[in-house]
Amino acid sequence: MRLGMKLALVATFVAGVTGVCGFAMPSQAAEPVFKGVFSQGGIVFGQTTPDTTVMLDGEKIDTIAPDGNFALGFERDYQGPATLTLTHKDGSTEQFTYPIKHREFNIQRIDGLPPKMVTPDPAVMDRIKDDLAPGPQSPHRTIYHRIL
Repeated sequence: MRLGMKLALVATFVAGVTGVCGFAMPSQAAEPVFKGVFSQGGIVFGQTTPDTTVMLDGEKIDTIAPDGNFALGFERDYQGPATLTLTHKDGSTEQFTYPIKHREFNIQRIDGLPPKMVTPDPAVMDRIKDDLAPGPQSPHRTIYHRIL
């Protein structure tokens, strides 16, 4: 038998034995797959193996789908690099670091507004919330139902 064929048979046997006997091989996977740009004000969609815990800069990401999909958002003034830590089902961890691209933002400000326009009093805020609440006559009813 050729050496390549023997190695393939051994690998198949080992994979079968570990599956049948319940031995767990480390579940470390390749680096997560991303779509998006690691930049200030950016959003990145990622995917890792299911049942993996994801932490960004030491904070757990709670919104991971069962299939391993997740999203990361970076503030306008985020100072990188971003450190992503993956904890796999077997307890093993992996850490990846990504540089964050600096961006310039055209920040516009309006000076001289009356304080009541910037921070409305509680009564006005209650009225605004009531106006936006979904209801049978609310013009926002369709929007809320599409979101929910």
